[in-house]
Formats: sequence, structure tokens, C-alpha cells
Amino acid sequence: MVIKSSASLKECHYNDRNNERSDADLILGHEVADFIKCHEFSEDQLEEFYTAVRNYFMSVCSYVIATFPFNDEVLQHAMVADKDKRLEVNFSSVSYFVDRFKFMQDELDDLQVEFAHYQVDDELDMSESTADYFWAELSQQKNKATGAVKYKHLPRVMLMILTVDHSNAQDERIFSVVRKNATEFRPNLSTEVLSKSLTSKLYWQEAGVPCYKRELNRELLQKCKKATMEYNKRSM
Repeated sequence: MVIKSSASLKECHYNDRNNERSDADLILGHEVADFIKCHEFSEDQLEEFYTAVRNYFMSVCSYVIATFPFNDEVLQHAMVADKDKRLEVNFSSVSYFVDRFKFMQDELDDLQVEFAHYQVDDELDMSESTADYFWAELSQQKNKATGAVKYKHLPRVMLMILTVDHSNAQDERIFSVVRKNATEFRPNLSTEVLSKSLTSKLYWQEAGVPCYKRELNRELLQKCKKATMEYNKRSM
């Protein structure tokens, strides 16, 4: 069966066998399903296999519930920047980010008025595909009667929300560093050398020591010079 009544994964009783799909309806993948059909397995073997599959899915759900930020206040309030949910969100979410980042606190009253207007504004073009483009466009809209900017403060807060780092931003930064080091101009850079270079770079970044302030011992510098000279000789 398919569970649709639970409001969230944490409320779903996925460990209850009555809430699980039948063996024939478990999502195994086309190749696995064909493999089972084309081979003869005993009832005990199939039961053991399907039990393992169910245990795997339950372990994944337990891991997700234990590690994912379901109760993170930032994520919950960040929904206010979703234009498609403008009638479902409250000004309290805007106020949350203003207080959290000490941003535009003196304009809180103006923000509340703009937010109330935004929720009932029938002139908004809600067809814009991305949130960043939508809020950037909104910041340019003017009042037809006065010619003044209609939303002077609200788009600034929303665009600020969109720049908040996501949960795996640190991992993405590492990938970015890899791409900057392993380029098409360094085709012979081995995985081992790249790994050691990144390890050293990330270590010193975490320590807050810029490269020009690092103190390298004389022995290391001599080895580097020898390696450079040897490489230059081979390249000539």
C-alpha cells in the first residue's frame, strides 16, 4: 500500500508490516525483478531476500529521520521565500530572519506592510520560474499611481534568505577546489598528489593561516626545488 495520510516521514509507521507494499510490489529495479523471474529460488530464499530489502528500506528511513534537519528553524522559515506558498506563510518567518541576522530591524513595520500587500497583490507575475528571478523582478516594480517602488524592503530580505548556505555547502566547496586544481592544463596531476594537496589546503584554511604566512622547513623547500628542477629537465 502507499502511505499518504502521514503529514511527515517522522509520523509514518514504516516499521509496521501492514503499511508496507507486498513482495511483488517492492521497488527493486527492472533488472533485479527479471533476475528473480528467470531463476528458481526456494520460498525460504525469497523470504530471506525480501526481508533484507524491507530491513534496508527501514534502515534508510531511520537514518534519514536521525540525520536530516527536519526540525531546523531556518529551513522551516525559509519557505516564506517560496512565491508559490505566499498564502500559506506568515510574517513571523520574515521577522525570524530579520532578528536572526540583525538585518533591516528598523524597517520591520514597513516590511510587515509590504508583506501583507504582497500576499494579496493580483498584479504580480507568478509565472517566473525561479525564486531569485522573481524577487529580483519584484524589487523593480513601481506603483502605477505614484511611480514609487512598490516593494522597497521585502525583496532584499527574500534575496538574503536565498543566499543562506545549504546543508552540504562545505562539500560543494571542496568539489569546487578540486575543479580549480585538476584542470585541463594539469592532465598529469595524479589522484594521490591532488588528494594530498587538498588535504594540506583544507587543513590550513581551517586553521585560519593564509598561504603567505605558512612557515615551511628548509628540508621540504629543498625537496620541492629538486622536484621542480627534475621536472623541468624532463620537459626540455
